[in-house]
Amino acid sequence: MVVLSFIQYIVSVSLVLLIHEFGHYYAAKAVGFRVSELSVGFGATIVERKQSGTRFIMKCFPIGGYCLVQELDENYSDKNMSLRMLSIKRIIVLISGPLANLLFASTLYFLSGNLQGVPTYKIDDDMLIQQGVTEDCILQGINGIRIFRENDIRYFIELDNVNVLSFKNPQGTRIEVDLVTNTQDISGIVFRDNVSNRLHSNMLSIWDLLNLMSNLVREIIVGESSLFGASTNPYTRFSKERFPFYYRVTLFLIITGTFSFTTFYINLLPVVMFDGFKVFRLVFPLVMNRPTGKQLTITLAIIGTILTLLILF
Repeated sequence: MVVLSFIQYIVSVSLVLLIHEFGHYYAAKAVGFRVSELSVGFGATIVERKQSGTRFIMKCFPIGGYCLVQELDENYSDKNMSLRMLSIKRIIVLISGPLANLLFASTLYFLSGNLQGVPTYKIDDDMLIQQGVTEDCILQGINGIRIFRENDIRYFIELDNVNVLSFKNPQGTRIEVDLVTNTQDISGIVFRDNVSNRLHSNMLSIWDLLNLMSNLVREIIVGESSLFGASTNPYTRFSKERFPFYYRVTLFLIITGTFSFTTFYINLLPVVMFDGFKVFRLVFPLVMNRPTGKQLTITLAIIGTILTLLILF
């Protein structure tokens, strides 16, 4: 199972890197730039193919990658194109990689269900109401297991046993209630699990989305759930047989989406070598219509590092 989990993580990271580099690739082609090489990973080459003037390379360790575009070289110049136009096209190519990751993450999150849990629509159980469960609460877990769609409830509810239901109310407070049931459904609660709700869950504010992503990243890496305290979160054990296949697929989509969103966010930071700094550096020639000198580049690198520290901390 450990080997299977490792393989699934490798597949997730590889997919994210491929999406990122192909975002750069297709944007470069769209603006008329030439791509000489696209590579994902490092180490020994596994697959190599040349097509339409571009060498496509996949290496054995899926960490990092690059897309070699001649027009992105700072020493490149084109007499038939103004510096401003060249800068605009460069910016389009540079931001297309992170934006491709954002689109990929949003798609995977939508397919996985509702990251926040299953929202309630109507409560008819007096016991639940007395314990603080009201309409518009979100059922986030059953017995310490994350819930992403209504089907999860039917699988993880334990018949004729005490089930611990974890809700979040509209004010953001967590509510835990005990429930004994003899049916696969939770009587007294009508849930709202539909397409429009899933779309709404993906349209969070930037702050809420970043907070949600930071929790997911911490859970995946550390192995403890921010939702259920010290209990183990499902991401660290998603290959175990106790989970149905569809639920493991859901967790795989969420993990991959989280990697993709993290790649989007990190790459837009104005740190040297990241896409964010390259875009940051191109703002000067875009506005002033003259190249960025060495001294100014160093100054921008210092400013970018300070901005990154302020953003992260």
